[in-house]
Amino acid sequence: MPTYLDVHAREVADALGVHASITLRHHGATVRVASSSDRAALCDQAEARSEDGPCIVAMSSLRAVTIPDLAAERRWPAWSRTTRDAGFTAVVAVPASVEPTTAVALNLYLDPGRTWTQQDAAHARARVTSLAEDVIDRLAAAATLPAVPAADEELGTAGRIDQAVGVLMQANGCDARTARALLDLVAARHDRDVADVAAFLITAVGGRL
Repeated sequence: MPTYLDVHAREVADALGVHASITLRHHGATVRVASSSDRAALCDQAEARSEDGPCIVAMSSLRAVTIPDLAAERRWPAWSRTTRDAGFTAVVAVPASVEPTTAVALNLYLDPGRTWTQQDAAHARARVTSLAEDVIDRLAAAATLPAVPAADEELGTAGRIDQAVGVLMQANGCDARTARALLDLVAARHDRDVADVAAFLITAVGGRL
């Protein structure tokens, strides 16, 4: 079922005449969370798996990364190869902060003949700001939900972790073992409970706990 993030990706793609993907970086781990096309999804999945690419740089620095000629790009070889093979010739990654340990990026993939303008850049900045605000609002709304009784909470923890693993599998194009390892890595990096990280991802990506 399409999520609110899929809506953002499609709207940006339609407005700018490009292919769009959205990535989320949480505690140093990157997840593709929505795409307007399979071609864009493949590129972002390659970047998330290798943890190497322009959107990761953009989210880490909170500065846009523009690649006007992908054929001349020598950084990020795995991602660059996948993106060239997908038929794209230029790429722009535009980030925004969600919270101190979390950022999102709009990754915009351009077909041959499509050039990037200052007007496009301004539109993309406005769009990613709106996207970040939407994620923030959904996280805030989830935080105000009534507390779950301890017994129900214990029973629900395994289910939330399984759901988060499913989110990561679909987003990153990986198997369950790899997705669970990524979930554990994010939790361990900042000494957080795996269930808390799972709840965050489910809320941020799907808009619900």
